[in-house]
Amino acid sequence: MKNLLNYIILPKERSAGELKHVSNINRIALLVAYLHIPAFMLVAYLCGTGVSNALILSALVLFGPTVAYKTLDDPRALSMVFGFTSMCLGAVLVHLGQSSVQIEMHFHFFVFLALLAVYGNPLTVLVAAVTVALHHSLFWFFFPSSVFNYDAQLWVVGVHALFVVLESIASCFIARSFFDNVIGLEKILDQRTAQLNSMNRDMKLILDNTFQGFITVDLQGNVSAERSKIVDEIFGRKSDELFWEWFEGEEEGIGKDIKMGFENLLDQFNPELLTLQQLPKIMKKDGHVYTLEYQPIRERGNIKVILVIITNITAEIAQKESEKNKQELLRVFECINRDRYGFVEFLEDAEKLITRLLNQSATLEEVKRDIHTLKGNAGAFGISSLFDLCYEIENHLDTKQAFVPRDREQLEATWKGLMSSFSKYLGEDHEEFVQVTAAELSDLIKEADHFSTKEIKSRLHQWYYEPVRFKMRRYSQQAERIAKRLGIKGFTVSFKDHSIRTPQALWNGFWGAFVHVIRNALDHGLSDFVPADGGTPCLQLETKVVDKRFQISVHDNGKGIDWVLVAEKAAKLGLANESKEDLKEALFADGFTTREVLSDLSGRGVGLSAIRNECLALGGKIEVHSEKNMGTTIVFEFPLNSLYEEKIELLAS
Repeated sequence: MKNLLNYIILPKERSAGELKHVSNINRIALLVAYLHIPAFMLVAYLCGTGVSNALILSALVLFGPTVAYKTLDDPRALSMVFGFTSMCLGAVLVHLGQSSVQIEMHFHFFVFLALLAVYGNPLTVLVAAVTVALHHSLFWFFFPSSVFNYDAQLWVVGVHALFVVLESIASCFIARSFFDNVIGLEKILDQRTAQLNSMNRDMKLILDNTFQGFITVDLQGNVSAERSKIVDEIFGRKSDELFWEWFEGEEEGIGKDIKMGFENLLDQFNPELLTLQQLPKIMKKDGHVYTLEYQPIRERGNIKVILVIITNITAEIAQKESEKNKQELLRVFECINRDRYGFVEFLEDAEKLITRLLNQSATLEEVKRDIHTLKGNAGAFGISSLFDLCYEIENHLDTKQAFVPRDREQLEATWKGLMSSFSKYLGEDHEEFVQVTAAELSDLIKEADHFSTKEIKSRLHQWYYEPVRFKMRRYSQQAERIAKRLGIKGFTVSFKDHSIRTPQALWNGFWGAFVHVIRNALDHGLSDFVPADGGTPCLQLETKVVDKRFQISVHDNGKGIDWVLVAEKAAKLGLANESKEDLKEALFADGFTTREVLSDLSGRGVGLSAIRNECLALGGKIEVHSEKNMGTTIVFEFPLNSLYEEKIELLAS
């Protein structure tokens, strides 16, 4: 019994947070009570029970809580008054609703029994429950028509009482839980803060022997004299300087950001949690890397000081970087074993891109395209360090709208480091080899008797060029990796090359940018999509010669292009959008994307722009065929002589 009473009756102590919360609810409750007056007058009008009666009865009920609101200083006591008032208003509503809907008016009691839990006080709920119980019992005995619109029996009143009891039990439980876990949270935090302050006095010796730095700073930036020994080792012995002044001269403007954050905490400009999350988390000093954590210490609910925890993570980062580099080299080694020619080609293409990026003559849009292409190809070969750096540079390009010297220096240093590592596996002698299958050689031998010397030379000349099937196989493997990453279930990819070859020097730019088409097909077309025909998501690549034109096609059976959305996006960018041809052209414009959320795969609007530029440079054109939920086919078509550095006739295979 004692435990039950302790559960129902709240502790005598009242925290500032509870008093503020309950006072706010009381103010809202009084406003809601007065809003009942016009509502009751409307009910009385509709039910024919007298609009004046509604006004008089409502005013009589609200007289008591109005006086109590002005005179009672105890918000808890006032909450019980409003618990009583809410049930009295329910009684008035049931009385005024004497019609076919009178029984529905009883919902008022049950709704407010539940709402009273927001006070966090079980007694408020019990006062209301007792009030409604007395109302039903007395009025059913003396004035039954004021409660029910039919001749209700005693058991009916009992059923109502049972529901009130059940809801009151639940509401009391919710109220007490709300008090303990939400309203009482301030008390819990105060207790923990007091414990922390007590422990700090006894932990000085221990702190001086830990690898972390601990220091407390008030919101004005004043630093306490008590601090871990390691703090002085990191910053030197500081005395009068404000905390953010300790960081003057450090990179990235850490001191300025810390000062702004503490000023926001002091002025309460932003929510405290948000401000703490936005404070700098990483600091680099004297060749070491440190993390900064900020733990607020409160007094009576308000932040008194910030406990700053400084941790040296240099060794941890070095270990992670070492492991990451090992994994990267392992992937590169696998790529070299699987496709040495393709990897060497990637390095040559990347070297050209980086040289172009470092000469500082490219426009911002050209830089974005080159960085995006470099990132895509680095991802294709599993070179995560270069991929991550390109992604970081892309973010900087979006925010700063410039290729800043620091990014340029990082790109150059990263590339030199990679080339130094790769040379161990590739060697320094990159002798060029001709790649010919046994079938191709056999076919030429069989057909040699029917060819002229010129035709044989023409066929042999083609063998200097890279077979397209190696490209297609490489893109197919990358497509499978991307599909796995995106969670595309049952994905399949196929290709047909028709024994076509392309000269490396002439086509390197196009094939380097072609990866964007593959990534877009998966991320835009097949991700989170089930084909309408019930089949599996698939991607089909093909190269062929049709009517003396060289074609490269990419087809997916995905969700297709939403041309309405394309038109909307084009209009926002000021692009032509009147015809279907306008919309197709918009797809390949710089900065165009239908993505609302940026990812490391797509969303910047530079990938398709890059492939268009390379296509046009080869004298080609692009066709797009797509309908919503019917898949997409993109066809790149080129004049036949673009297949060769020297103009020779293509012989049918």
